[in-house]
Amino acid sequence: MLIDDDEPTNYVHQIIIKRTIPKSEVICAHDGREGLDMVKSNCPDSEDGNNLIFLDLNMPRMNGWEFLEEFENLSEEEKRKNKIYILSTSSLPFEKLKAKEQSLVNGMLTKPLTPNMLNQIVEREFAA
Repeated sequence: MLIDDDEPTNYVHQIIIKRTIPKSEVICAHDGREGLDMVKSNCPDSEDGNNLIFLDLNMPRMNGWEFLEEFENLSEEEKRKNKIYILSTSSLPFEKLKAKEQSLVNGMLTKPLTPNMLNQIVEREFAA
């Protein structure tokens, strides 16, 4: 899942994900509220917990930090099924520190997402 309000960025990231992991299903939310609603409705619904969420920080309505606050209130099962990576243009030291302090965040990446970044995440999170 891509949670980002920037349509061109979502378009490019969808292409990268589909080319790197052809069997993946990619859905987009345009702000944190929409992303949270999708997670709550089990979309994408993955029995094995192989859901990756790429979360932007600066969005209208509900930003990435607010999304994480609300995500914390979900059931343990919903949280366990989703791996969250912040994907932002921000390289501010305080945001990197804040991301490291978030127990729900598996990592912080700088846009754009690349095939190499995605392969490293998949290897780290899902390699058996």
